[in-house]
Amino acid sequence: MSRLGLSFVTHAGPIKTTEIVESIVYAEKQGYHSAWVPELYYDRECPTILGASAALTKKIKLASSVVNPLTRYPSLIAMGVATLDELSGGRAILGLGSGGRIGAAVHGIPVEHRGVEAGSPVRRLRECIMLVRRLLAGEKVSYEGEFYKLDEVMLEFKPPSRKIPVYLGQQGPLMMRLTGQVADGVILTLVCSESYVKKAISQIAEGAKEAGRDPREVDITARIVVSMSEDGRKGREAAKEIVGKVLVHPGSVPVVEASGIDLEDVKPLRQALERDDRVSLSKMVKDEWVDMLTASGTPAECRERLDEYRKAGVRLPLVVPIGKNYRDVIREMARARR
Repeated sequence: MSRLGLSFVTHAGPIKTTEIVESIVYAEKQGYHSAWVPELYYDRECPTILGASAALTKKIKLASSVVNPLTRYPSLIAMGVATLDELSGGRAILGLGSGGRIGAAVHGIPVEHRGVEAGSPVRRLRECIMLVRRLLAGEKVSYEGEFYKLDEVMLEFKPPSRKIPVYLGQQGPLMMRLTGQVADGVILTLVCSESYVKKAISQIAEGAKEAGRDPREVDITARIVVSMSEDGRKGREAAKEIVGKVLVHPGSVPVVEASGIDLEDVKPLRQALERDDRVSLSKMVKDEWVDMLTASGTPAECRERLDEYRKAGVRLPLVVPIGKNYRDVIREMARARR
C-alpha cells in the first residue's frame, strides 16, 4: 500500500490550530503515514501544533515543514525535535529550510537580532544539519564555523535512540544537490509540476552521487495542493488564487522555468498581488497551470493527479487541502491508497 501524507498552507483549508490538530487526528484514522506542519512568520508556530498532535495520536508520523536555522539555532532545533520524538514515542521527522530568505520583504524570516546576516542558505543549512545530528547523537559539541559557535554544548536529557530523519524543503538546484548529499529526504515545494519533480530528482541524484550515496536513499515527498469539488470546474477555479500567489514568489522561479511557464506571464500576477487585487489575480491564472501544478477537480480527478505525481517520482505525496471541505479531501484522497 502506497504512503500518503497530510500538509497545510496558511490562510486556506484548516487554518486555526484546533482545525489543524483535528485534521491530523482524522488523517491518522484514515491511515495517513505522516502529517507535515509548516511555519510562516508571523503565523502559527509549528512545534506547538506538533506537540498537541502527538498527545492525541498514536501512529501517524509528525514533521515540521519547515523550520529555519536562522531564528532557531541548532541546539534549539535539536532540543525541539528530540522533545517531540520523546513525546510521540519515536514519530518525529525534522523538516528544515532556509525560511523564505528570497523575497523576505513579504514572506521571509525575521532577523530581529542586530548584526545577524543570513549569509549563504546552502552553507548555513549544511552546517546546521551536521550540528543537529551530533547533538541528537548525544555528543558534547565544541565547534566554531562560518555561522555557529558551540562551546561544550549537549542535550541534558537522553537523546533519541533512533536516527531522526532530516528532510529539506527547498526549490533551487543548489539546495537539491545539498539534499542529495546530506539529507534523508526532500519536501518539494507547494505548487509544482511533474516536469519540475523530475528535474529536482535528477539534481538530488547528482548530489547523492557526489557524496558517494545511493540516490534511492533519499525520500521524495511533495506538498500537493488539492482543491476538490463534485463540480470539477469549481475545484479548479478555487485553486487559482493560491497558484497565483505561489508563482509570483521569487523563490518559485525554478518551478516556473522547469514547468515551461513564461516569466513574462507571471509579471501581471505580481502586479495584481501588489494591489491586493485577488479577483484579477485569479482571473489571470491559466486553467492549464492549475491542471499542471495542482490536484484539482472532482474527487476522482484529484486522486488521478496524485497517481501522476507518483509516476513522476514522488514517493510520498503530501495532500494540502485548501477548501472548507478539508475533511472530505482527507477522506477521499485516502482512497487513492487502496
